[in-house]
Amino acid sequence: MRLERDSALPWLLAVATNVVRNGQRSLGRRLRTLRRVGEEPPVPDHADLVAERLDDQRRMREVLAAVAELPRNEREALALCVWSGVSYADAAAVLGITESSVRARVSKAKSKLQQHRELVHTGEDR
Repeated sequence: MRLERDSALPWLLAVATNVVRNGQRSLGRRLRTLRRVGEEPPVPDHADLVAERLDDQRRMREVLAAVAELPRNEREALALCVWSGVSYADAAAVLGITESSVRARVSKAKSKLQQHRELVHTGEDR
């Protein structure tokens, strides 16, 4: 280090200038890296997923309770045709009844479940 007129000020200013330049270069590198990487996708709120799952479980309990109240023949037809996707003709063959009987049972079951759903949502059954 060489002092100018017995002062270290020019040397200190040069060091400070170099430190600032190094900081600016580092910041520039970080910003370019962030632009290349991009933002992370937002993470869904775990609480929302838990609330949705609890609502789904509650609704499923309601549905299963309503299905349990159906007569056995309507439950069987509903399970085969609606839940399992079996055709009415194939369900009729399995159950040993006519196709029109299967259609009637499924229709009755759907109607009863719809009535039960409306009662639950309006609070009339409580």
